[in-house]
Amino acid sequence: MDEKITVLKALKKSDRMLKYPAQFIVFMFFLFTGFLMVFSRRSPYLFVYFIASYFTGLILSMLYKSLLINKWRVWTFEQVNDIQELKQAIDSDDFLSEGGDLFSSLEYKSDALKQKLKEINERLKEPTTFADDYTLPNEVAIYKDFPILKILGSIALLFGLMFTLWISKTAGWVIMTAGVAAILLPKKLYYLNGNKPPLFIISEEGITTPRTGLIKWAEVYNASVNAIGSGRSRNYVFVFEYPGGKDTTYLFNMGVRRRYLNHVLYVYRQRHLINKPN
Repeated sequence: MDEKITVLKALKKSDRMLKYPAQFIVFMFFLFTGFLMVFSRRSPYLFVYFIASYFTGLILSMLYKSLLINKWRVWTFEQVNDIQELKQAIDSDDFLSEGGDLFSSLEYKSDALKQKLKEINERLKEPTTFADDYTLPNEVAIYKDFPILKILGSIALLFGLMFTLWISKTAGWVIMTAGVAAILLPKKLYYLNGNKPPLFIISEEGITTPRTGLIKWAEVYNASVNAIGSGRSRNYVFVFEYPGGKDTTYLFNMGVRRRYLNHVLYVYRQRHLINKPN
């Protein structure tokens, strides 16, 4: 039997094979629309070209996802021990989550995939063995950050491409090189914390915030990362309840991925449940 991997590793692999290629298709057609604006700026059909190119990329991206999403859903569930954690991670707005009745009806499902998905749903009804992640630190501190270098690098890269094609080859290549360098900087350099205190800390003891102090796991209820709203108005919040109150923190511009935060919450909660006295 193949060795199982952690939920985070399984989702990262599915990202490389499903999420990133789908996003890459949209991005490439977005760049193509930019090239159209440069080379066809005098064409009376420029707007038609732009719309056609954009929606072609969008449709191809959706087609790619619909053809492969169930294959990678099955793969991720087959690769991990703790399918309950995986189900929670997928349900919290992961790329593998169900897209609703309309989008789910467009997803390709062979007879073999249907049978495997049915078996997975049956497994989800049964209790699973918690698989601890010993790579986690003793605590995870969440700061309010602003990825200024990454944003500026992306802008410089985009304008560098435009300048290279339209205004100045020399200036364009200089700006584009600076943009690539900024984007490729180590992730830790994107976020400038200074000496600001963390918004909250998740540790093996519990959850600590400036407003509540330390709330031990025995008193923490319904800790989760949730989506509020939809579309452009969607926000993500970290919520937990405790005796006498509820704490909510918006996760805009945080130096941590929602997926990793859900993983930390799940692991520390399960450790508490295993080690608490009967």
